[in-house]
Amino acid sequence: MRVLLESDNSKCKFSIKNYKFKCFRTVTHKDPLTGDKKSSEQKVSAFKEAGIPAFKSTKREFVFDIPLTIKDDKFEEPKTSTA
Repeated sequence: MRVLLESDNSKCKFSIKNYKFKCFRTVTHKDPLTGDKKSSEQKVSAFKEAGIPAFKSTKREFVFDIPLTIKDDKFEEPKTSTA
């Protein structure tokens, strides 16, 4: 995932300590017996980056990977076949 961050702190006398990014996955399914929709949300990825000082502006790009499958609360990348 690519995140582009533009931050204008040029008019503020306080610094920004850090930026925190969190990515969540929501899975919604329908119960076959009752027809009710059920949702569950899991945090997939998170990271923290340094902020900027007071009276500064910045433009940064962050790139991080999101795991595609989750099994037993462990992040796993999909298996690729070499045929």
